[in-house]
Amino acid sequence: MSFKNKIALVVSIIVFLGLAVFGLFSYYHAKDSSVHQVESSIKSKALALRDYIDLWVKSKKDIVDKTAKSLWSIEYAYEGELIPKLKKFSKDIGAMDAYIGFEDGRMILGSNTKMPDGYDPRVRPWYKKAKKIGKVGVTD
Repeated sequence: MSFKNKIALVVSIIVFLGLAVFGLFSYYHAKDSSVHQVESSIKSKALALRDYIDLWVKSKKDIVDKTAKSLWSIEYAYEGELIPKLKKFSKDIGAMDAYIGFEDGRMILGSNTKMPDGYDPRVRPWYKKAKKIGKVGVTD
């Protein structure tokens, strides 16, 4: 092997190693950059979704509060007056049903479903919680 070929071989090996090292650094930099970009994108989408959900929940809560205020004197209302209001309320918030439990043990549902004999809303956790905090409650 001539001196010229040896020099060409050494230069080729040095260039190859240099390019290989440069390629590895470029790969890891691109990988880190891509991971950071994906994480940032996911985080921004999660924050936007959180804001949307907060807005949706607030709108439902506002409807619940508004309906609760309109039904504040329900003890004196009769069943025929409450059922349409409860039906509209459950439609407005996208609920399956809306209902009211009274201190005398009665329960009125917006769907006009009759509860089984012996059903007492006053022993249910949702009734006790609403009674304790003095506010309307929403359950799932």
